[in-house]
Amino acid sequence: SDVPSHVPSEIPSDAPSDIPSVYRTNIALNKPTSQSGINSGGESSRAVDGNTNGNFFWGSVTHTSYVTNPSWEVDLQQLYEIDTIKVYNREDCCASRLADFTVTILREGIVEWSTLVTGNAPYLSTISVPSIIGSVVRISLSGENLVLSLAEVEVFQDVSSDIPSDVP
Repeated sequence: SDVPSHVPSEIPSDAPSDIPSVYRTNIALNKPTSQSGINSGGESSRAVDGNTNGNFFWGSVTHTSYVTNPSWEVDLQQLYEIDTIKVYNREDCCASRLADFTVTILREGIVEWSTLVTGNAPYLSTISVPSIIGSVVRISLSGENLVLSLAEVEVFQDVSSDIPSDVP
């Protein structure tokens, strides 16, 4: 954890929503994940392990099978009002695999919001979300014989949200 110990881990509910995400809680951290198959040991859970290192051989980057329309998703296990999603790309090679990717937020299996991030993704793509309530975040590619690799996916909630974060 790179956050200094004197920084509170929880932001008060009346805090403004423009607080830098470094001071906010990543609600995807260590949550259940799934993806379109696995190749080279690149398990889906690697994208929520808290390690943003983009070198596959350091053991923290996902790798799907070569499939049509590969996807990765995290189950946040409850509803959150999501306002920011950060997607970290692989850096050691193959960065162009994360190109023209779609970010989707689902609520009870229904698509609530989706956006296409065009072009080859840089190491970090920060996606602003218009405060969408959901419980699953999905990253996907469109096309045949593609691999999806992610170094990390971080999800942040709108800190001004009325949804209690401690409801099971």
